[in-house]
Formats: sequence, structure tokens, C-alpha cells
Amino acid sequence: MKKMFFAMLAVAVLMVSCKKDGDSSYTLEGQWLTEEEEGTDGFPSAKMLMDIGAKSGAGKMTMATLITETVGSFVEGDLYLIQEGPYTYDKSSGTLTMKHSEAGDEIAQVKFISADKVTITEDGVSIFFTRVKKEYSLKDMKSFVEFEPESDFEITPSKEADWAGGEISFVGNKEIKNLTYDAMTDGVTVSELCPTTLAEDCTLTLGLYLDSEGNIADCDILIKASDYDGNETTCIVTSDAWRPAVYTEYRGEFTEDDLSQGWSRGASCWLGAQSTTDDIIIEYTGSSHTFGGISCTVPDFMVPVGDASNKVCYDTPNSNCYGTIIYTYGALTYELPIDIAR
Repeated sequence: MKKMFFAMLAVAVLMVSCKKDGDSSYTLEGQWLTEEEEGTDGFPSAKMLMDIGAKSGAGKMTMATLITETVGSFVEGDLYLIQEGPYTYDKSSGTLTMKHSEAGDEIAQVKFISADKVTITEDGVSIFFTRVKKEYSLKDMKSFVEFEPESDFEITPSKEADWAGGEISFVGNKEIKNLTYDAMTDGVTVSELCPTTLAEDCTLTLGLYLDSEGNIADCDILIKASDYDGNETTCIVTSDAWRPAVYTEYRGEFTEDDLSQGWSRGASCWLGAQSTTDDIIIEYTGSSHTFGGISCTVPDFMVPVGDASNKVCYDTPNSNCYGTIIYTYGALTYELPIDIAR
């Protein structure tokens, strides 16, 4: 449907920028029609109408599309305006000029086949017109915007995936009336530590999802939206699960530790973060770091001394200390107590 419209619009442009061979004995004023163009993809069949100094008024020219069959909201006989404006025509040279205040003048060359048949040519492409016997009224022409088919309702997420705790917002090409969400991944449940929520401004906070064994799990979330005309659409976003990881190191080998038994005085503590598949990469900004955007803060008694294998090493004191290691991304926060007492 849209393809046919733009093809017809191209014809309209051809009609005001051509090469000529004129005949001063013929009159260009009046209305002219192209051959019928077959409809496609929901567009009706149609013709191009060129009104030169007729119903447009003296010194004025109008290009329009004439609908020739009723299809959907298109009604046979309707006219859709393409462009209009003042013109001049030189009979001796066959030069037709359409005036534009901003885009500049468009020059056409006209060649008559007979008093009622004419071709207009540009770059070797000729458009054939026949004079209208009964002129069409231009009074009820529809606008160019009305001619454009209305686009389907769509929503676009600000991102397709983010870490659990992050936010994804949604915008529509039409005003969104209602938005809902539903977890699509089988066998997962959302954690109380960070539930999925949806705000009135169409912002989704991604929850942390767990599998049946309590391990973190990525989750695809189906978003359903409707507009005020009753149209519906969907899209899918993903909550990427993550968790803190604490390690001890011996001869280059790392062993994960859960801190539940406390930490030895003076022992190095290695901190990292895990996705469902791998270590999360360290990202540095100056002297500070995150794990893929996930922040990690430690008590003052833990001193950073280097990193390796996407893990940061901290020295701990030789005295009893107690504090909390905090990992945060958006709405999701993990708090890990660290007790140095042995």
C-alpha cells in the first residue's frame, strides 16, 4: 500500500520537472488524468489528477490522487492532495513552472500528442495524461497525512536486557494505555530480595529470579501493551541474574568462600561477581571499579592491593573486625557480613 503511494508521489514530482516539445495551438489549462494504477497491499487502485488553472483557480496548479475503488477506509472518487501552488506556462516553449516559496521553482517540459493527450518527460521517463471531460471538484480533498496508512501499534524498550535490579522503560509510537508483564522462562520464581515491579510511567524494575534449587537464573519477561484504540502489541526483555562471589587464593587457584565461618586475621580476601554463566568483567573508572556496572563497597579495614581473573584482592587486618560488604545494582542489593575473628 505504501509502496504504491510513493510511486504515485514520484509521478507527481515528474509532472513538475520535465523536458519539452510544445505546440502553441493547444491549451494546457484544465484537468488531466494518468492511467489507472492497480492497488496493492491494502491500497486501492488510483489515478493521478493534475489540475492546471481549472478548479484550482487562475494561475494555480494542484496535484492529487484520485481513488478509483473502495477499499477499507478509501472510497471511490475521493481525492488526496499531493501538492498545490502557483504556476506559469509558456506555450511557445512548452515550459511549465510550478512556484515554491521554500523549495524553489520546479520546471516541466510539456509535449502535446493532441489537444486532449499530453506526455511529460524527465530523464527519458514519459508520463501520459488524458484531458478530463468532466472536471472534478477539489473542494473536499483529503490531506496528504490522511492518505498515509496508519502504522501498527509498537512499543520500544530502552534496552533489551539488564542486570537484575536494573530498569527498562518503554515508549510507544502511540500513547500507551496499559502495560503488563509476565515471566516466560519455565521453572523460575522471583526472589523476595528484589521483586519485579512496573511503575505508572512504564518503567519496569527487573527482579532477581531463582531456579528450583535456589540458584540465580536469567529470565525472559513478556511485556504486553495496549493503546487507547484497543490495539495490542508485545515485546520481550531479559533480566540477567547476578550474585556476589568471595574467594580465597592459593598458588593461582581460586576457591569460593561464603564467609559463613568468618575470615582469618591478615588473610587476603578476593571479591568478584558471577552471572549465570561466568565471572562478570571488572570495569575501572579511575581508581574505582565495578563488576559490569555492579558496585561493590567494603569496610574501611579492607585495603585493595590488586586484581586478577576479574577478582579484586583486599588485605585484612591482624585484629578482630566486623563489617559489611555491599554489592548494589539498581534496586538489588546484597549485604555480606565479614567477621575477622580467627
